[in-house]
Amino acid sequence: MIANNEILCSYGFCNNELSGITIYSSIADISANYVHANKIGIQSLGNSEVTIVGNENADHEYETQRI
Repeated sequence: MIANNEILCSYGFCNNELSGITIYSSIADISANYVHANKIGIQSLGNSEVTIVGNENADHEYETQRI
């Protein structure tokens, strides 16, 4: 479970080739995150199973998952 995080500038001064979240050969549920200022938001590799969950009841942007 990857939840309730702000993930930005994965490396250095935001001039990078990295992703905010990298999942490799894993099972992951991703919810309620703010992933920004990364070259790639989320990458899923090596037969991973990933569920990206939103909030259908959100009234405001800050209540959503932003990638």
